[in-house]
Amino acid sequence: MAATGVEHPPHPSSSRRHDSTFDGTRPEEYSSDPPCLERKRNIPLPPLSFDPISLNPLLQYRSGPALMAYHLTEPSSTAVLSRAVKNNPSMTFWKHQAAMTPTNLCSLTIRMEGIDRPIVVRPSGIKGGVVTVGDILEAVHLAVTLGGNRSPKGESCWWWAGLAPCPDERDVWILYTTDNCSW
Repeated sequence: MAATGVEHPPHPSSSRRHDSTFDGTRPEEYSSDPPCLERKRNIPLPPLSFDPISLNPLLQYRSGPALMAYHLTEPSSTAVLSRAVKNNPSMTFWKHQAAMTPTNLCSLTIRMEGIDRPIVVRPSGIKGGVVTVGDILEAVHLAVTLGGNRSPKGESCWWWAGLAPCPDERDVWILYTTDNCSW
């Protein structure tokens, strides 16, 4: 009401001065760097399953030739089965087979030399479902093409050799590669 000459005090929220922060310190008391986080020891995660996890034999590392030929830099559609299993009638839809048992696990984690981050594979189905052999191949191909800054053992060493359990991390698998298709 400026016309009557009466001055009203400003709203209380606009007259507050922010001389201190929520922890009581004044802004000028802050250093230019935030405080370091306290380092905690790693706590292992619970297992994905209390039942033993086993991989589909097509994915497993073997001392002999792998059961499939797959160059990781190529699309997963180029993966083919070896002659030893190709004619088996149960292998007609092999890329749609479960990658592991128990089949109700929500993911599979892979580490690979040449890829800095773990590859976490989840089901590709619209409604979730089961992690398949095809899901594994597609996730590895994507990781290699997007983040494969170096080949594990040489420029041509991108052939699938198989997955084996990681000796240091529970429920993690190591992908081994080779420099040629051995069959």
